[in-house]
Amino acid sequence: MRFLKLLCCIILLAGKSWGGAPLDKRFFGFHGHELFSSAAAFNVGFGSIRLWDTGTSWRDVEPEKGRFDFSRLDEFVRIAGKNDLKVTLTLGSTPQWASLRKNESCAYGQGCAAPPADIEDWKNYVATVVSRYKGRIECYESWNEVSFPSEPALLYKVGGGNPMFYSGTIAQLVDLQKVVYEQVKAIDPKACVLSPSFHSTGDWVRKADLFMKAGGGRYFDNLSFHLYFGDWPERMVPVIARLRAALDHYGLKASRIYNTEVGIPFDQYQNRARSQAVLSGHSSGDPANIGAALILRTYLTNAAFGVDRVYWYAWDDGVFGMEKPDAFSRDGEKRVFGQVVKLLEGQTIDGCAKESGDRYWTCRLHSAAGKMAVYWTDPHAERAQFKIPATARSAYLFGREGGQLPAGSSLMLGFEPVVVRF
Repeated sequence: MRFLKLLCCIILLAGKSWGGAPLDKRFFGFHGHELFSSAAAFNVGFGSIRLWDTGTSWRDVEPEKGRFDFSRLDEFVRIAGKNDLKVTLTLGSTPQWASLRKNESCAYGQGCAAPPADIEDWKNYVATVVSRYKGRIECYESWNEVSFPSEPALLYKVGGGNPMFYSGTIAQLVDLQKVVYEQVKAIDPKACVLSPSFHSTGDWVRKADLFMKAGGGRYFDNLSFHLYFGDWPERMVPVIARLRAALDHYGLKASRIYNTEVGIPFDQYQNRARSQAVLSGHSSGDPANIGAALILRTYLTNAAFGVDRVYWYAWDDGVFGMEKPDAFSRDGEKRVFGQVVKLLEGQTIDGCAKESGDRYWTCRLHSAAGKMAVYWTDPHAERAQFKIPATARSAYLFGREGGQLPAGSSLMLGFEPVVVRF
């Protein structure tokens, strides 16, 4: 019952995060590990890029104390500027020479998850980076996917999480965040500062709440979060509501929420769809089109319920991505990203809600070109009979070639969104 009440409140708030403004291209972000394998992404229409897993973090840029190598980061920033992409740079992880625990295992070897032994090393690194890229990097994020394994309030798999990216305390993280905020605002005051990114291991919202309670909320402009929900993007809705409530509680009403990582293992979900185990729940829908369906639903749900940036992870990743140097490619999904940007850019979202006895979702949008609505069902919902409104100028199943649906016609609505223009 509490969830239903919460969902009702969320629906009333739909579409308000952009203040009634149309979605612009900055909302559509991505990751690209290598420039040469991400070149096709530059023509999709993305407006933002987050640099992580790109060989541009602290351990990469300052491999030895006082010796900086900016060659790779310079090239990413240069290419991003050439392609009109706003850059978010994630600053951590710790080089082994600076680590408080040099031999501790971490995601990239040893020492990288621990805070620095001397915070002055962190301060010098941050100041050096911000000075070099003043006016060219839009936002700075202190750390990726933080966990607090020693925090008494958080037990593993209840809230602490796997400490492969950050293994320090909340207090130490607040100190690191304070340095980033003060250095950025002193050197490049027009740049924005993101919180550390919080993720799905354990109670992610509880981790963010404790960070803000410890004083971290004073040192960021926007909250960074990783809203991975795979085959059911709509499950992010109550999480976003909890985040918004936490921000409001700490007086951070102006802070926006950035979904700095999201992705879908397409092959896994296509196989599930084929077996009708998870995604479709019924025979409605083409399993081959699940990538198109989930990409649109992910971006649309984020936009509708209060997220201001969405960064897909990652264009050239073998599980979640579009292409790799070994000739791996998902041409269908690559086209879909461009279709999503074309469909949503410039649209103002009037709201998203469950309709017809909670059988399907409806998102309503408008732009100078007219009104539009998008309809689909949850993965586990029963099949829903749906009739194309008689007032529709056009209607189609998103991601399919051709296949217009005449006004007044009926179909069995499934996980594939139906786009209707009025």
